[in-house]
Amino acid sequence: KMNSSIGFLISLLFLLLFLFNLNSAIAYPYGRGCRGIDNQSYSARLDRVCYDCYNLFREPKIYLMCTQDCFTSDYFKACLDALFFDEDEVEYFKKMIKQLHGASPEF
Repeated sequence: KMNSSIGFLISLLFLLLFLFNLNSAIAYPYGRGCRGIDNQSYSARLDRVCYDCYNLFREPKIYLMCTQDCFTSDYFKACLDALFFDEDEVEYFKKMIKQLHGASPEF
């Protein structure tokens, strides 16, 4: 009984830490390493890709790694693949990233 209570508390702590990091990342997109032109619509759309990827795998680190370096990480590309975006959609996401990041992603 005691071990299950401790396990529950640890799980709750990790969930709270994840939600705090998620909220911080959404509230401060330029804390992600974006140095280009601010576009909240693009940022929200790219963020949604990472959130959908998190929902697919249910691994909190995926969301944070996906948004890393202004959506230019290998994790973002892997999420695009996992969510089955077609080539035209991927090109559109690259244009969004280029505007936010200030440079084209390398994927």
